[in-house]
Amino acid sequence: MKHPILTRTANIICFVTVVLMSSISCSSDDGTTNMKEEEKETIIGYTDVEFALEGNTEGGRWFASVSGKVYKEAELTQVTGATVDLVSVSNSAFIAFSSPDDSNNSVTVPGATRTKTQHENVTMTATAFDAIKDDSALKNITIIHDTESIGISGFEGKIILFENAKGKKGAIRLKAINAKRLLVDIKVMK
Repeated sequence: MKHPILTRTANIICFVTVVLMSSISCSSDDGTTNMKEEEKETIIGYTDVEFALEGNTEGGRWFASVSGKVYKEAELTQVTGATVDLVSVSNSAFIAFSSPDDSNNSVTVPGATRTKTQHENVTMTATAFDAIKDDSALKNITIIHDTESIGISGFEGKIILFENAKGKKGAIRLKAINAKRLLVDIKVMK
């Protein structure tokens, strides 16, 4: 049998503890909190991403923005294909990216989803691209899908926009090209 005085004392101690704990606050006298709120990252950046030009089997042409990985054709499976956002269809005459589900692609991507790409009438500059630190520069942009390309001459610093099937918008900054590969930087909403 439990002793009634001990049980009541234990209940009172629990009650006082709860009241004391609930009265502790993280607020200062002026009403602001003392706990520092962590900044939430809203952008992912990938630097010096290399895409193989069409016909070059040494590198990959299928990009997944969730991981930053560029896949080779042999690496495309139902799982990896579902993560691919962009397909480089660039060659020695022009630079272009297409949607993984585009029927004009030379390779069918298993699990492909739709990505809008905009090559023309992009007002973002290389300087504006470099200044992107969060998603504010991308979230209010309307991506107008086109099937255009950018010529090799004067390509440096040009920006290509995209929006993947999940609504994540991104920008590709063209940096360099040679006979085998295209070099870019990519920023995409997290």
